[in-house]
Amino acid sequence: MPGSVQRRLPSDVPSGLLFVAYVATAFVALGGIVQAVGEPDAVPVILIGVFYVAAGLAGLWFGSNLFVVVPATLLWLLAGQASLFSSRPSYSWALAFGGCSAVGLWVGIRSVIRDRVNVRRSSRASDAATNQLGWDLYKLSTEAPHTDERLSGMAVYPDLRVGELQRHFDQTTSAAIQGGMEHAFRLQGWTQELHNLPGGWFDTASHTSLGGGGVSTVQLGMTGTVADELTGEAFVAVFEQTASVDTIRAVVPSERQVRVYVGQLLAAWSARLAANPKADLMTRRYAGAIMNAVSSDSSYVGDRLNAMLRLPAAERPTVTVIGEPLDHHAILVGAVRFGSTGPLYQLFPIALVRAIVALIEGRPMPPQPPSPLPPANSTIDAGSEPEGAELQSIPAASNGHILGLDIRTLGGLHITAAGEDLTSALLDRKVLSFLWLHLLARTLRNPTDSITRSSLADELSPGLDSSAQRSRLRGRLSELRNELPAALGRRVKVERERISLDLADCTIDVRELEDVGRTYGSSNGILTSEQLAQLDAVLKGVQGIFLTEWDEIELHVNSGRSGAGEVVNDLRKVTDSAISALLRTLGAGYLAHGNAEGAIAPLERALAITPDDDRAARSLSAACVQTGRLSRAEELRKEFSLV
Repeated sequence: MPGSVQRRLPSDVPSGLLFVAYVATAFVALGGIVQAVGEPDAVPVILIGVFYVAAGLAGLWFGSNLFVVVPATLLWLLAGQASLFSSRPSYSWALAFGGCSAVGLWVGIRSVIRDRVNVRRSSRASDAATNQLGWDLYKLSTEAPHTDERLSGMAVYPDLRVGELQRHFDQTTSAAIQGGMEHAFRLQGWTQELHNLPGGWFDTASHTSLGGGGVSTVQLGMTGTVADELTGEAFVAVFEQTASVDTIRAVVPSERQVRVYVGQLLAAWSARLAANPKADLMTRRYAGAIMNAVSSDSSYVGDRLNAMLRLPAAERPTVTVIGEPLDHHAILVGAVRFGSTGPLYQLFPIALVRAIVALIEGRPMPPQPPSPLPPANSTIDAGSEPEGAELQSIPAASNGHILGLDIRTLGGLHITAAGEDLTSALLDRKVLSFLWLHLLARTLRNPTDSITRSSLADELSPGLDSSAQRSRLRGRLSELRNELPAALGRRVKVERERISLDLADCTIDVRELEDVGRTYGSSNGILTSEQLAQLDAVLKGVQGIFLTEWDEIELHVNSGRSGAGEVVNDLRKVTDSAISALLRTLGAGYLAHGNAEGAIAPLERALAITPDDDRAARSLSAACVQTGRLSRAEELRKEFSLV
């Protein structure tokens, strides 16, 4: 039986009864037509019969389609009414047509309800898919997946030595064309008039002659500049395999080219989503953040390879290249490792591109490779960590003692533990550093402060629903425990719904600044020579604002949409004010000791930090007068209305 016929056979009881009703209608109408042939009033009966035969056949072909069911049900109702109220009523026919009408109503109502249910299911499925898409895009925008050996399908070439290197710097050309056109036109002519001519002729006659000429001049000039992008350049390197006489050509696009490629990929996807406005809007919303999340270490890797080339071939360190094969002897490099155990430097974002392609094709994103470090507590799964459990991390030492930290936050973050620099271990993980530094700032502002899970989850993932926020925070807290050095991770404490950072046994420059302020703040510039030297040494070691890296981290993690930056800004104001007050005290101390020249630098710095500080301006003006800087003193006197 043909497939087109099989698709139209009834598949359930209601459609089966409707099929029988259509068959009965067609046969009964056809029988009525045959009986009416030859009778005096046959024409109307035949026309009605043909109409019913057509309805029955249409029903057999289109099945439970409402465009056929509704008219057929009305015809059955009319036929039943005619059978019941005619001059010779037929109750059997009335009952038969009434049964057909009931079946039609049943199927019609059932179809309407089923269509509405399907629409609701489709809408819910579409909303769920859009929400999942938004969550996936948000994850890609906050932390792009890393390319490493554990990514499926990667080609890994270990123990290579660089043989050649060609670097290509992108160029940006800007130009402008300037010019103009001048056109002149001349008009010449004459007119004659004659009045009171005899013979009835016109009394006025005129003649005009026009002549013109023009000159057009076009002057064009073009000026332009060509600028090289000196970072994130592309390069092509040829590596030699140490085990055999063979070479591998490694291709690394520039960071700008990679971002353009990712942008084109997202733009093409957005164009395909035009029929789904919600998904299209979600894609456009995160496209810019995903492009900005793309970064490449091509400059540093190129510099390292160039330095290796200056060594003798036999002394060059080995390199591990990871990427996507282009052919048998060329590879698009996703990451490079110097040596066998060094860190990976990301180049072309293969993992990110694969994740975007998976979303475009409607597949789930490829899972992230598992962490190489096992959970610290084998009885607790990192993915199903109880929310109220206190975080336990990998021990920092065999006796379980947490190493003390030396934390420098002013002018740039620098964290050490027992002489080991932990700064890059924290800052290389943008999301984890956001959480840790946010807790650090809260603790420095108020040593007894803590934050609830829900508040911290909202700071980390603003705009998501609460369940997704808490789920993401739970995973990040687990990463804090498993993937950061223990001296950092174990300091994060979770007690039921409260999260805090334990800074016991830590040396922090902000606290040292507070101690110095309490020691010298009330001296009014009356300091001994030894105290002046100590204060000067302290202030020379304090340069810059609090956590200069914070703005970039916050922009990367949540595009600056959370309130976490307010805590950092509060501390910046406090530290700037404290530094300015100490600088003003130092300047006043130098003036009291008759060293006006030594007072200039700290007072100028204090005024740069707090430009509206009248007392610093007054002391600086006095120091300028004493050192002969009269123009600067006059400038300060006018600006601050000093008497």
